[in-house]
Amino acid sequence: MKKTKADSYEKYRSDYYMSLNMMMQKQIEGIVYTAMENGLAPDPVIIQRALQDVMDQGMATLSMVDRLMNYMNLIGGENLEERIYEVKELIHEIEQENDLSRGVGLEVVFQLAEETPPQLFGDDMRIRYVVNGFLGHCYNRMKGGTITVLFSAAPRSYASMLTITIIDEGEPLEPELVDMIRKYARKGDLFSVERSDTKKSDHGFSIFGYLLYQMSGRVRFKRDETKKQNLVTIEIPQLAIQPT
Repeated sequence: MKKTKADSYEKYRSDYYMSLNMMMQKQIEGIVYTAMENGLAPDPVIIQRALQDVMDQGMATLSMVDRLMNYMNLIGGENLEERIYEVKELIHEIEQENDLSRGVGLEVVFQLAEETPPQLFGDDMRIRYVVNGFLGHCYNRMKGGTITVLFSAAPRSYASMLTITIIDEGEPLEPELVDMIRKYARKGDLFSVERSDTKKSDHGFSIFGYLLYQMSGRVRFKRDETKKQNLVTIEIPQLAIQPT
């Protein structure tokens, strides 16, 4: 019997839950290990550092759980949740979410073009997951270096285009990953597009194109071999809110 879209969604959600459960298990094991190793140390400085480590790991785990719940609502729902949002606040939230998740030796620089309107109307939650999904894959590919994330939008009164440019110094993007994103962005069906690259991709990156489709967005990829950089340009239609 041919599986329905609902069946495929449940399988996808189950796989994702299992993957995230393993990640959270490692986080919790790290918390327990840190507490056991340093809890009885006579040096108060060592204990203070251990408590800070435990707190940081605990906050990262809670953030992971929160993002999981929102994430599954996004890929399961069809309706956009559009609202007026502050662009600087959106960037600040993305920056905070990546403070705990990026690897050691990686620097992420967020920039905002001066001409960008302070407020836009759109689905800022999905925008967060598009950016975070790609950045998560960058962290997996990079052992060090800098990632630049530039936000810009034309200050128009009727409609605008939010452009997010992500530049990383990692290895070239795998062609199959690029093809997968383009298929999702074009077809808009996360469950009917055949995946042949599950070994190389992660779930956060796999919905990159799917969420773009929901927002009528598009994406372009470019490799600059001279600078050894990957350039990803994301464009998402938004309404520009003019100050009154």
